[in-house]
Amino acid sequence: MLRPSLLAALVLAAGASPLRAFTGGAALPFEYELGGLQRRLLDAVRPETAARVPLDKSLLYVGDGDTFFYGKKEEPKLNLRVLGVDAPEVRHYGAGKFEDQEYGPKARDYVRGVVQRAARVDYLPCGKDKYGRTLAHIFVDGRLLAVKLLQRGYAYETISQYGDNGQPELAARILAAARSGPAPAFENPSLWRKRMWSPEKEQAELDKDLAAARTAADKSQITFQDGDTVYFGSLEIRILGIDTPEIAHPEYDKPEGQEYGPEAAEFTRQAISRAGKVEYVLGPGDAYGRVLAHVFVDGELLSLRLLKARLAYETVSRYGSSGFPGYARLILEAFRSVPKPPFQNPQYWRWEHWKQPKPVPPEPDAEAPLF
Repeated sequence: MLRPSLLAALVLAAGASPLRAFTGGAALPFEYELGGLQRRLLDAVRPETAARVPLDKSLLYVGDGDTFFYGKKEEPKLNLRVLGVDAPEVRHYGAGKFEDQEYGPKARDYVRGVVQRAARVDYLPCGKDKYGRTLAHIFVDGRLLAVKLLQRGYAYETISQYGDNGQPELAARILAAARSGPAPAFENPSLWRKRMWSPEKEQAELDKDLAAARTAADKSQITFQDGDTVYFGSLEIRILGIDTPEIAHPEYDKPEGQEYGPEAAEFTRQAISRAGKVEYVLGPGDAYGRVLAHVFVDGELLSLRLLKARLAYETVSRYGSSGFPGYARLILEAFRSVPKPPFQNPQYWRWEHWKQPKPVPPEPDAEAPLF
């Protein structure tokens, strides 16, 4: 193998001009503009190759253009953040992020296609960030994924902002790809996040939800079914954002109920019956002809009471905010503030016992940062 000093001499002899890159004011060693012979020479010497870790594609989930989750189902996942680039954002319901950035889904789907077609995917770990994610260079069939993204215009480079993370040769390739590739047609994701995913914007959304007009329910006209379904007169209300365990419905040829189903139904009946005021805010309808709504008992979301009593699972991570992002984040927070409910998620229980369609799993490790 060529020694780095000899390789540097060969690169310079081929006509390269040194590329000055800085991290904290210190020049990074051995970085050169790449092209033609210089690129082939550098590709021949890869001191980082031995440290690469192969990935089993069947255990790899692409969260967005620069974020991967890796691991077996129902086990904690390794969160890999692709080094050197920042791709446009996609919505992450489980993290309370309900908007896509322009080109976000397109960049994510591109990466999913690249991974699907690859014969081999590896990563080179380069430490962790403040969120506990593993910073890594991702290779698909030996090529840097960051370079492929930049060549398509699906990312901004971040080397000039954060440095080379101890891999100056790889950083040089990324910078070269950023200079030669097309300019991204979307806002820099770091600026987009500051606008769209800021605490100030989230507070404004909650304030808007709280200010929405509520309809008072006539308690004398309320009848009950299960923990998340009640009738306000002839109006069948399905409580937004939660899923409580099922009760038996022999009238619909469903003689089997779920454990804790009667307890959840009684909790809802008691909460509404004892409340001085019952109100609701209508959302969209659902596939079963019911009306989705947030229900309030004495000014408090009934969904939050059920979640804190461990008598419901949240559904925001699957279905999003349903037009109420502020309330949706409160539901996510309440669900994570208590231990997991002592019964199976009703969506999977219905699939196993009532032969309903198998639910699509939510995003893995939705609590982890995906930006």
